[in-house]
Amino acid sequence: MSKLLDWISSFHDLYTSKCHHCKKLLSFDSHVYKYLPPVRRVFIDGKFLPFHYNCYRQ
Repeated sequence: MSKLLDWISSFHDLYTSKCHHCKKLLSFDSHVYKYLPPVRRVFIDGKFLPFHYNCYRQ
């Protein structure tokens, strides 16, 4: 339960954090993902880093 709450709280800066990969605030990649903030949060080195869906490749 605590991990879920940590993950949810990582979205507090949803509209102000830039993508960790492309360093952009909004996604302009395609007509499908246009104007979306970096909504994918990945836990790396003890932090949740923001990514666009197309910027993060596993």
